[in-house]
This record gives sequence, structure tokens and C-alpha cells, in this order.
Amino acid sequence: MSEVLALSPPVQRNVGANRALHPDRLWIRLVRGGAGLAMLAALGQELYDATQPGNSVDIPQLISQFTFQSNLVLGLVFLVSAARPRARLPQWWDHLFGALAFYLVMTGII
Repeated sequence: MSEVLALSPPVQRNVGANRALHPDRLWIRLVRGGAGLAMLAALGQELYDATQPGNSVDIPQLISQFTFQSNLVLGLVFLVSAARPRARLPQWWDHLFGALAFYLVMTGII
């Protein structure tokens, strides 16, 4: 795979903002975990609504939708990335996050 490029010497602009927005900061991880829980709760509510009588959507049809699947995976990725520090995540994690962002942008456009 390709190697991550690093600037030498590193750019020293906005050091305070960079430190405040580091992915391992507690508040960033709490926001990420809260977003993951909210996504999974919304998907659970949608599944529950599909089981109610008079609903025109059945569960296999709902689960087979790309929107449902991509939001489910994103919610799980948010929870895992909130629970584990960035150094303990595998190298392919950033690629997964980028792919999910692309999937959700495409879902929004379509």
C-alpha cells in the first residue's frame, strides 16, 4: 500500500486548534460515540416501525437497502472509533472511514 506522506518540517500553524481537535481527545470521542449511538437508535426505531401492522415496508426489504446498510456500518465504526484510541486501530481503518464517507455522499446525491 501507499505510505502516508508527512511534511518535514511539520507545519506549525494553528497548533492550539490542532491539539484541541485531535481524534483522541475525550470530547471528540464522546461526540463520535454519541453520534454512533444516535444512528443505531434511529435504525432500531426504523426496524421497529417496519414490524408494525399496516406498514408497507417489510424487514428484509428495509435491511437490503443501501442507505440502511451504510448507516449501520457508519454507526458501528463511530462506536468502535470512540471506544479505541487511534493508535490501536488498524491501518486500513482510515480507508474504511473514507469509503463510508463516499458511500453516504453518494446516497445523499442519489
